[in-house]
Amino acid sequence: MYGEAGAAMREELAALLRQHRVQQKLGGPTRESRAELGGRIREYRQSVLVWMNQAMRAARPVVFSNLPAADPNPFRSVGVSGPLTAAGELARAIDVATRQSSAHIATSEALTTPHPNAMVEHWRQAARAAALAEHDTSIETAVRMTANQAQALVGDIAALTQALVVLDRRYTMIPGWEPLQDGPRLGWASLAAALDVNLGQPDYSVDHLGWRPKTKVLPDPVRPGIVGVLQAEHNLVIRMRSTPSAINLRLVVDSQRLRSHHLTPFAARIDPRLATSG
Repeated sequence: MYGEAGAAMREELAALLRQHRVQQKLGGPTRESRAELGGRIREYRQSVLVWMNQAMRAARPVVFSNLPAADPNPFRSVGVSGPLTAAGELARAIDVATRQSSAHIATSEALTTPHPNAMVEHWRQAARAAALAEHDTSIETAVRMTANQAQALVGDIAALTQALVVLDRRYTMIPGWEPLQDGPRLGWASLAAALDVNLGQPDYSVDHLGWRPKTKVLPDPVRPGIVGVLQAEHNLVIRMRSTPSAINLRLVVDSQRLRSHHLTPFAARIDPRLATSG
């Protein structure tokens, strides 16, 4: 789900923001080795930028601005679009930064192989989460996204953008480091988009969109006690995806009645109000 991948990106970038003395954290005995590590970080950063660019394209068709509309300009030429939204400006700034970067996205091997350097490892984890999130915020998923869900997604991207801008400034002394294209524009656009989102009502149920593994039936043997009850309820929910026959439906209803009756004493231990006659 997007919620898991998005949270992973935010956690890893937050960990990087807490790291100062970048040259010391990066280590490396020579300038060339530090330049090599910096190049790997740029690849991981590019993977995050590519996802952000894709996610903004998915969100823009349904997102809207919460900022008050500007007064109409009588001198505006016919055919020119209205005022730029904060999300639109952020999308353009991210697109420019992505296209102007000379770094390639990280390879599958680089994404899946842990790195011995702790700072680089944080970047790898962020890039790996971005690669997983591509399936959760694809165009196919975006068609089910509401305007408020899109605003929540834009808010997340704005926060990630601010983190990338701050880290970009800290890493300027890394040998061979390539700064983000028009970093100040990225920073201001992300602040404006974050303000726009906070003025609205973002719907964080967007976290539940995207790919999730198929739920499977828990196999035998049946577990003893309350664990076995939970196992049976889990399997029942999965098998109820198909319409049961009248006889099976009656068995299901009767089993739920018996379950409620036998669980009443356990519920009373937690809260007497939950203990109703079954």
